[in-house]
Amino acid sequence: MAISLDSLYAPVNDFFLKKFQSTDGSPMLFRFDQYGIKISDEDYDPAAHNVQEVFSDLVNRMPILSTDAATVIFIDKPIDEYYHQIILKPSLPSLPPGADESTRESLQNTFASLKNEAIRDYEDTYSQARGGGTGGEVVSAAVPELFRLSTPTPRNWYDRTNAEIWEKYSFSITDDPAKAPPVSQPVAPKPLWKLRLNDAQMAQLMPALVAPEPVKPTVLLNNVKLARLNAFSMIQPVAAAAPAPAAKPAIANMAFHNVLAHGLNAPVALTTVKPALQANALLLNSVEGTPTRTPVQQRFHSAFDRLRLLDKINLTNAIKDVAPTQPVSTNTININFDYCLVRIDRGWFSSLFVDNRNWYIPGYKRGELSASEGGLAVIPSAMLLVKNLRLTANWSGDDLNNIKAATAFGPFNVDAQQDTSTDVGHDGIQVVGWLLQKLPTLPSNDPPS
Repeated sequence: MAISLDSLYAPVNDFFLKKFQSTDGSPMLFRFDQYGIKISDEDYDPAAHNVQEVFSDLVNRMPILSTDAATVIFIDKPIDEYYHQIILKPSLPSLPPGADESTRESLQNTFASLKNEAIRDYEDTYSQARGGGTGGEVVSAAVPELFRLSTPTPRNWYDRTNAEIWEKYSFSITDDPAKAPPVSQPVAPKPLWKLRLNDAQMAQLMPALVAPEPVKPTVLLNNVKLARLNAFSMIQPVAAAAPAPAAKPAIANMAFHNVLAHGLNAPVALTTVKPALQANALLLNSVEGTPTRTPVQQRFHSAFDRLRLLDKINLTNAIKDVAPTQPVSTNTININFDYCLVRIDRGWFSSLFVDNRNWYIPGYKRGELSASEGGLAVIPSAMLLVKNLRLTANWSGDDLNNIKAATAFGPFNVDAQQDTSTDVGHDGIQVVGWLLQKLPTLPSNDPPS
């Protein structure tokens, strides 16, 4: 019985839910990010005044709880648009049958007041974004229409040199044979090691990173995030040099449900938003012993490092979906890191309106918009960052071999190691998990018959 995702999830879930319970009593969940997100210094550049914009973009993706009860995935369906266009604008007061005129008038007035205030909150946040931001931050003139700002706490969470916002945490995970399921009910744990693609496969990805000419960020709003992934249809598995893990199916046959939620009618040329960026040092040899990149890998990452953060995330997630995997054969692993929990304040989202139980939406049944499949069942209230990640163990021979090509260990991004060090990890900041607030039934009532 190999170490499983559950072995990782249980101690982290217990620790962070106890330490960061909701102050207003809202039901909370902790989930690992299914893929994990590397954050580079260039992704959040205070000098470019884009910090709050990029943060808002990152936390504005709709979450879908995975069936493994330990992870969450995010789709490119914006929370702000879903909330405003699908929930808030079309909502109408729900009046109980047989209510007298006084009761009906009171319910209608209460609902109208809540809805009007919620709409003002939404529109005011939009005006702040277009007019120069909040909290003294300057927002660039390229803020897309309908873009809503969210505010992080702490505001300087991207600063890995600020010791005041980082705390230390460590734990151990063990393969306990006593907890293994009966032989009659075998359960194959999901392999935790993710390995990098080989050079031939990475070379086939290069067309997805070509930028024929720069374009304005507003042009990218609806298309480029997803269109570049159409290039994945050309990729086929290429045999790696021995020893190699089992072959994966063609990327063309994979269902990119997590990043291709809104299919496009036609491909869109790939572009970059910040072509002047330097190569991202955090994605290079940040851990002693990291193997030198091949020319193909260097060309890929030089182009990759210039992408917008969400484009990096979408591309990385799609690669991880088809990357080789291997189970962990070491029995005990010690994990330690520095962490920072970043709270998310959405000034444009009205909890008072959402929590009110006296409204409906024409054409939608009670609870249809908060269904776990494709609805807004939960909303991220905080993201868990870690840095200086280290995994230490008396690694088995198989694991030492996997470490040489490893890109991830469960939700944690790691740097491949060529030496026989007992440490594997990643120095830079990465998003590994989320605190999610459960939302009430949406809408709260069926339409009147």
